[in-house]
Amino acid sequence: MLLLPLLLATAWLPAWGQEPVPSSDQAFRTHPDDANAQEAPAAHGGASSPEDPAAHGGAGNLADTADPGGARGYEVASPRAGEQSARVIRQIVLFPARATIHVATLPVSVLTGWMSPAGLIDRAARGFRNDKYLIPVAFVDPDLGVNAGFRAGHLNPLHRGSCVTYRAAWGGTKDYVFAVTLRSRKPYKLGWSYRLTGKCEIIPDRNYFGIGNLTTRDHWTHYTQERYLLLAKLGWAPTRWMRWDFAMSTHRNQISRAAYLEEGQNSIEDIWHSESIAPGLWLDPQNYWGETALTLDWRNCPGRPTSGLWGEAFFGWAKGTGDDSIDYARYGGEVQGYIPLGGQRVFVLRLSGEEARTAYADPIKFTELPSLGGRSTLRGYLEDRFMDNAAILATAEYRYRIAPFAEACLFADFGKVMFRLLDFDFDDVHRSWGGGLRFATSERFLFRTQVAGSDEDIVCWVTLESAFDREDRRNRR
Repeated sequence: MLLLPLLLATAWLPAWGQEPVPSSDQAFRTHPDDANAQEAPAAHGGASSPEDPAAHGGAGNLADTADPGGARGYEVASPRAGEQSARVIRQIVLFPARATIHVATLPVSVLTGWMSPAGLIDRAARGFRNDKYLIPVAFVDPDLGVNAGFRAGHLNPLHRGSCVTYRAAWGGTKDYVFAVTLRSRKPYKLGWSYRLTGKCEIIPDRNYFGIGNLTTRDHWTHYTQERYLLLAKLGWAPTRWMRWDFAMSTHRNQISRAAYLEEGQNSIEDIWHSESIAPGLWLDPQNYWGETALTLDWRNCPGRPTSGLWGEAFFGWAKGTGDDSIDYARYGGEVQGYIPLGGQRVFVLRLSGEEARTAYADPIKFTELPSLGGRSTLRGYLEDRFMDNAAILATAEYRYRIAPFAEACLFADFGKVMFRLLDFDFDDVHRSWGGGLRFATSERFLFRTQVAGSDEDIVCWVTLESAFDREDRRNRR
């Protein structure tokens, strides 16, 4: 039964980076000095036909006239042996990944192939491009709870250069989300752009494992989080590849007992009893936040990049309000590289690090700390599996385009949290791996599905959040 998929996969694997070697006649016609070569016989007073031996006043050399290109000193060199060997090695090494992707994504390829003649894909692309869409969506959490909702967008009737988007999801066991955004239609254009967001999110069963890189599942607890956010962001792009962002927000978290507990599960206050080991448990985190970020973007497109570099550095300051008296700074950066492998394939590398520091003796609230695990970081672990004052993450991802909107991917994540970035070493680095499907247009990411594993869990996600496009620190999901 496995033979047929492998044969199909083999039949669909084109040679990477190979271009047809032109014949000597083709090389003669396309050589940059072609015009001079054509005019050379006439310059000596001969016939206009370059193949005519009489053009040189005699019978000519038959060995020269047998190859028009060779007669004029043009030779087509065969590909170097080293390049051929590199192609063969690359095909052999990546063949298992390519074959797996082809077989696993065959249903998607067939479905999109059926939709293309009907024009459904083109109409959907135009809708996203013009910011006019209504999409039903569903979210799946690791406990197999399903949330149904929608995403919608339309033009701002008061200003054609902006649009309004909506997001809502409810039901299941997690993530009640309601958000509305007014923003510029083309945030990547030159000049100024803006965004205003209001968001309310209720997560009845969020994870808390403690703070540190070596926390265990023995102390796994749950809590309910209600989060309210108002965010304003102003962006300025002086060039196509550089953008400054200035963001301000106010937000509040309310922490309470977990709403849904199964047999054997614990609420956060059952194990973590005090503010010293679960800072923010009894004093709700709330603050004002200001941030500036510099983004350098040399990718060929923002939604489905296949080549280029992307980098970001940010610095933010939080001023505690109400019962939260802790002020802190948070800063970090991220670099991404997109390496084309030929055809529709691309290899993506990512490295990011961030840190939160405070001058106060009291610790920063745990809801404000950098964390790893979940939809976008260490994807084979549960949400917020590891958290501390600093975090470092590295990702390698192989993508293969299978349809106009769809890319299949295989990935591996490596990460670690620590008290300071300067404390980083390669001991106890956590690993996860997996694969999935990524849906995007050239201008915009749509959604993705993925299955990832680690030494603890196998996690399935369907999410609207891109793993490689960081959202505002206050609005990550």
